[in-house]
Amino acid sequence: MGQSPMTVFADARINGWENWSWATINEANTSPVRTGSRSIAVTAGGWQAVSLRRKPFDSTIYRALRFAVHGGPTGGQQLFVKATVRDVVQSQQINVGPLAPNQWQLVEIPLSSLGAANNRNLTGFWIQNGTGSATPTFYLDDVELLPLQLTGNPTVTVPVGQPAGTVPRLPFGVNVAIWDSQLNSGPTHQNLRNLGTSMLRYPGGSLSNNYNWKTNLDPTGSWQWWSNFGVFANVLQQTGQEGVITTNYGSGTPQLAADWVLDANVIRGLGIEYWEVGNECYGTWEVDNQARKHDGLTYANRFVDYYNQMKAMDPTIKIGMPITASQDDWVNHADRVVTNPRTGTQHSGWSAVAIHRLAQLGVRPEFVAFHKYPYYIGDENDDILLQIAQELRDDYPAIRQMLVDYFGPAGNSIEIHLNEINANAGAQGKQSTSLVNGLFLADAYGQSLRAGFETMVWWDWINGKDFTGNMASHLYGWRNYGDLAMGENNNNLYPTYYTGKILQHFAQPGDTVLPLVSGHPFVGSYGVRKPDGSVHVMLINKRPTGIINTVVNFTDFVPAGSYSLVRYGIPQDEAARLNSGNRDLTFSTATGGAASTPIQLPPYSVSVLQLRSHRQVTGNLILGDLATPWPAARTMTFQFRPVGGNSFTYSVQATVQPNGDFTLNAPPALGNWEIRVKETHWLAQTITVNTTPVTPATVQFELANGDVDGDNNVTIFDYIDLSSAFDTFEGGPNFNPMADLDEDGSVTIFDYVILSSNFDTFGDD
Repeated sequence: MGQSPMTVFADARINGWENWSWATINEANTSPVRTGSRSIAVTAGGWQAVSLRRKPFDSTIYRALRFAVHGGPTGGQQLFVKATVRDVVQSQQINVGPLAPNQWQLVEIPLSSLGAANNRNLTGFWIQNGTGSATPTFYLDDVELLPLQLTGNPTVTVPVGQPAGTVPRLPFGVNVAIWDSQLNSGPTHQNLRNLGTSMLRYPGGSLSNNYNWKTNLDPTGSWQWWSNFGVFANVLQQTGQEGVITTNYGSGTPQLAADWVLDANVIRGLGIEYWEVGNECYGTWEVDNQARKHDGLTYANRFVDYYNQMKAMDPTIKIGMPITASQDDWVNHADRVVTNPRTGTQHSGWSAVAIHRLAQLGVRPEFVAFHKYPYYIGDENDDILLQIAQELRDDYPAIRQMLVDYFGPAGNSIEIHLNEINANAGAQGKQSTSLVNGLFLADAYGQSLRAGFETMVWWDWINGKDFTGNMASHLYGWRNYGDLAMGENNNNLYPTYYTGKILQHFAQPGDTVLPLVSGHPFVGSYGVRKPDGSVHVMLINKRPTGIINTVVNFTDFVPAGSYSLVRYGIPQDEAARLNSGNRDLTFSTATGGAASTPIQLPPYSVSVLQLRSHRQVTGNLILGDLATPWPAARTMTFQFRPVGGNSFTYSVQATVQPNGDFTLNAPPALGNWEIRVKETHWLAQTITVNTTPVTPATVQFELANGDVDGDNNVTIFDYIDLSSAFDTFEGGPNFNPMADLDEDGSVTIFDYVILSSNFDTFGDD
């Protein structure tokens, strides 16, 4: 149940491995060769080494380094093998040699022996001449990392009683762009609604720094983009989503940005809350017409002008800036040096310089925009990509600490947005359109919730096919092109669309994030507790072959005997390849829910389990003086406390039908509970129930009316508040819905009669 080995060299270096050697090497050597047609010939002076290096990666899923070595006609070479972590050589080493002449020797070294096991930042290996003098040429071939061989059924623990955060108001979004000719079409609107996102970012990444929203012209001024701001405004209205705008910092002005706020929120009334000043302004690839380009200090000085002029148009908006996860990233001007006030260390990275200057100026952004692209051209590896999302749980605290360091405690109030994320920032290969990238999207979303990001906005909706990237056979997938988008068009949607679509069935704003624990590196596991007490679990099988038989263990929760299951994986992706069958999510009901619930995870799949509590309370609720059935169902909060307890320790929201019927998920612990419910201007009532019997307990509530001031009593103060609202109607300036006791849309003598009949009544504690 392990993955395939990761090839480092087999006829050539692949999987993003680079040659950092200072020995003389020939990677096109044709004799001797162990397999294939080429090996590496190494001619090493004293202490010189072959250094094979790649971007930092997680070694958790690998157990050993293996390579073949040949001593040439003389042999006798003494070698040291070492690992590097963030390019720092580790002290542990393994001695290999003396090498035998004229034969291949297979060497396998546990990563633990090199100080490289279970390391999130492994960067490579040295195979070093172990003497201070030149050594005869030797040869290397078939260099690879061997995978873990895992046995037994992995377990996932779901600690329902241990909240780890709250799903934010805008948890998932997608970037949309001015180049999308179909953005304003009915199919796009419908697909975006079906996707279930809550935020759309506009006008399009780096192009934002050279875009004039008033003219909608391309940078040469010769033609107009397909989707202007009026189109975007209509898409927001048609899909019911919120927008985030990236203003033009590179070639624009604060006035141009302020006029955009005026048009959007004052003239059009869109109420767009989030506005960024520029896109990735630290990056040398961005347009920047300032005298000192890509300079954090210049940016901060200009940010203040943007901030003040935009706020003057609408003081309710939130204005943000780009940020990196490190104070030392993008040292574009070495003479810009700032001192971290907490650590006393000096930094010249763009982010440190910019926020240091903003702190001096007394201007604090309301949010910062972080972008995550773990790969560039040639780095792609499927297994590593599916481990990378956990880096977000390092990125978030690093950014938060940086903000607090420079802004003080007020830095804790700055929202951190993940406003762009995808696998690769370079030329796109087949991985970007494969199921693997879809799994990465789901994994990144789960990690973003655990980390604390306010939103995760995928890049992007429509982008364009790319045939210039990595199409290597070791990458999974059948599409022979790359594309960062969720689809080529509305009729050809990629796996990222469907794994994005499944997220709405997992978590919603206000859910409680749970700190799931999985001891299996190929099972991504995430969970939330819903306001109604049910629990949703998202599980990702990160292996391309083989079912993973998983056991989900719940603490502080006993699920019912059946649960709903939403799933996406290889069968749907194959249906897209064959253009036959279901390529969308599947929905089913599974049996066997228990405190330990077994589930089979198909290869390369995302599964969402929706489980309700095994014990339930059913009942009926009467709202005094309000005729049933009510015009519509009502959502009410029911609180639980142990009989004799001092406080309500558990609460659930439930839908109460127009006839008053409801069903509650009971607390996990069985026994005698007091249930309390209060509804607007009705008094609270508390009833005792025993949740131990398997058959759901049944209760009857009848709430007294008349609590106008909301203090859970009907007294003279309620008369006073009702009198103040007397003879008013819904929509009027003095109308008070709490005084409308019969909920007929007006405050009349009939409401006085209700209040009088319940005068001097007190609700339960």
